[in-house]
Amino acid sequence: MNPLNHLENQIERLVESPFKRLFKTRLHPADLAKALAAAMENRQRSDGQGGFIAPGVYQIALSEDDYQFLHQKSDLNEEIAALKRYLDGLLLETGGRTENGLRISIQPRSGLLRGQIEITNDQ
Repeated sequence: MNPLNHLENQIERLVESPFKRLFKTRLHPADLAKALAAAMENRQRSDGQGGFIAPGVYQIALSEDDYQFLHQKSDLNEEIAALKRYLDGLLLETGGRTENGLRISIQPRSGLLRGQIEITNDQ
């Protein structure tokens, strides 16, 4: 991750975290798409030919409350398919690729606040 992206992420966390704790907003699928796009951008590497290679595997962790809300509100498999289409579109627009396609999973994690999203990946 380049230093400017790191600084931007830190500032975003400093500004957004207090509001999330105070207002306990509900998570929306667009929030997941935004977080995935940021994770893909921050963890990409050059392919040596003017393009980039992005991680292909993303594990999304949500608060137990958000996970239940999302699970009740929609079909998680459909949400995951929509997120894959979104990332595929971003890759196509920017000339990026993954080495082995995209795999996305969504799981609950205790200790996360409502509205908080953690994304890990394997490359």
